[in-house]
Amino acid sequence: MGSADRTFTHPAAIESRAVRFLDEKPEDLTRARDEISAWRRAHPEGTPEQLIADVGRHFHPDWTPVLRALLYVTDKAATTTRNAQLSEPSALAARVEQPAAQPASGGCRE
Repeated sequence: MGSADRTFTHPAAIESRAVRFLDEKPEDLTRARDEISAWRRAHPEGTPEQLIADVGRHFHPDWTPVLRALLYVTDKAATTTRNAQLSEPSALAARVEQPAAQPASGGCRE
């Protein structure tokens, strides 16, 4: 039995069919973006692991890194939008014009 008789099959190839990029369609990425945006709205404090558990079952297992990346992009875009809204002059003026809350009286009784 020579070395030519032995073949090595990677364990990942046995467990699942590899994703071929030729099989993917632009609609797949659009669907992933939509599902992640909807999931984030429903789970504002959700973790990437929870996302994969909830949304990942709708996609090939090889899409896990893509789903994590899309969650990151979704969160970054939301943070950038929120920061831009807070730095607008009208938002700053509204925060300045609001009077500070008055502290409650310290219990002085007459």
